[in-house]
Amino acid sequence: MTSEPECRYLFWKSASQLRGTGDVVEVGSWLGRSSIHIAAGLAASGKQTHLHCFDGFTWAWGDSNVVDLPLKKGDSFEEYFLKNVSAFADRITSQRTKIKDIEWTGKPIEFLFLDAPKKQPDLTHCLEVFGSSLVPGSATIAMQDYLYFPAYSLAVCCHQLADHLSLQQVVDGGSTVAFHVNGPLDFKKIKPGDWDIRHWSVAKVQAAWDEILAPLTGQSRERLEPGRALHLYDVGARQEALDAIKALPMTDFQRRNIKRLSTSHHYFSYPELFTAAGFPGTTRQNLLSIVKRLRDRLLRLTTAG
Repeated sequence: MTSEPECRYLFWKSASQLRGTGDVVEVGSWLGRSSIHIAAGLAASGKQTHLHCFDGFTWAWGDSNVVDLPLKKGDSFEEYFLKNVSAFADRITSQRTKIKDIEWTGKPIEFLFLDAPKKQPDLTHCLEVFGSSLVPGSATIAMQDYLYFPAYSLAVCCHQLADHLSLQQVVDGGSTVAFHVNGPLDFKKIKPGDWDIRHWSVAKVQAAWDEILAPLTGQSRERLEPGRALHLYDVGARQEALDAIKALPMTDFQRRNIKRLSTSHHYFSYPELFTAAGFPGTTRQNLLSIVKRLRDRLLRLTTAG
């Protein structure tokens, strides 16, 4: 699930762009494809930099559709990860943990590669855990799913950190974007959990997305662009969200990307948007989306009560 261009980026970054001022941390290693390229780059650099890999290493429903392994839901697959990265075992440490339980030693970090976080709470925890250890002036934060529009909160959170992060690389042919850490990230003062991005005004959402998309071009922009509509939908601006999805350029690439995601679980959260984009879903999908909305509404009422 890591593209060839992303693999090349990770090797290049680790082999030639790190100064050796801190370790490398990866959150979301899965079976180790990205880990191998990072570790190979570190080995090629000649530096003794260590790679710390954090993952739940728990087989999930649907994983067998991607890789054929003799595992069932809930099984640990850490042994397969360790076998895959065994050539670089001397410089890799793995830890099986949920994102919310991740802890860090406090050692300096020069490169933080985030794959597992897709939503604001998980990203917030990772930034709070690792942020103070990022070496100001030389550290990089790279997010593999930054351009994955259902994970739009990653882009919005980075936008909120614009005074502390500057765009460094956009990996063509993947969803990875990297940011240079300009100065210390003090999360006693910066509180991502308080940004409340699902309660912004329409004007604030629109202004933020104008700035988020401005530096992006080509397919990189097309990958992320639908995120504006999802964000508007999540703040309750239904008509503005529909207008945003209809305003997309709908190139062949963008159409294929949205069509592919319309068959995933994301359809159930945004059926109106996928329908407006030209992908109305199956009868079963639409029934399940109704059930999900009723369940979510009941949960909100129960919580409020």
